[in-house]
Amino acid sequence: MKVFISSLISGMEAERAVVKQAIELLGHQAIMAEDFGARASSPQVACLNGVREADLVILVLGPRYGAKQAGGVSATHEEVHEARNRKPLLMFVQSGMEAEPDQADLIREIGNW
Repeated sequence: MKVFISSLISGMEAERAVVKQAIELLGHQAIMAEDFGARASSPQVACLNGVREADLVILVLGPRYGAKQAGGVSATHEEVHEARNRKPLLMFVQSGMEAEPDQADLIREIGNW
């Protein structure tokens, strides 16, 4: 099974590494932005393609929302929209953190599905 890991990269390195390790220990393939290397497309297009290629998306959310893209939402939020009606999505939220307002809105949005 191919599993796409969606989150901010900066500030979430340790969490992403743990999720990747767990996926691989279970015999599955982790898909992460860090592994894409140079491509003709933008990094965000590559990530959205990674979501499409995956069988499952794991979303790891901390307090930060991230920079808004041209579409008005963060790259992670775009990945969530891409996965929403196409892929199973598992969301993990850091405990004990105070989320930025846009991040809190994203968490509520997903929680209402």
